[in-house]
Amino acid sequence: MDNNDYFQNSCLCINMRHITNVITKLYDKYLEPSGLTVSQYSLLRHIQRYQPCSIETLASSMFIDRTTISRTLKPLAPKGLFEDISPENSRCHMYQLTEKGEQFVTEARKLWLQAQSKIETTLGPENTDALVALLSELSVLENIDDEQL
Repeated sequence: MDNNDYFQNSCLCINMRHITNVITKLYDKYLEPSGLTVSQYSLLRHIQRYQPCSIETLASSMFIDRTTISRTLKPLAPKGLFEDISPENSRCHMYQLTEKGEQFVTEARKLWLQAQSKIETTLGPENTDALVALLSELSVLENIDDEQL
């Protein structure tokens, strides 16, 4: 194995990015009949969980920036799946699912569960549990500061 092969096979970042893309494409493929991407589905599920909720709440709970939340919401707005219930002229927008959105998410969840099941079946129960535990352990790196490098 030459140095390039070693780097590609051992670099955790490259491997995590690759697998993230593989998993995202898998979920997107399963969710395709709903017209949602996994990012859109996840956002709607978070609105459902925290409603009424602000973009700040969504960004914090999903570990992504507010701009990404806004960009992901934009194409969903014409579908009438959520509504802004904040007072007129308010600077803080509050979102909740509409009845249509609740039904839509319920139906899309069936597709999401199929994708989830495919991954869990591929890994097996022990490896699935181990993966979840390892990812949880890695999340502590999110708060690392310059002194800990």
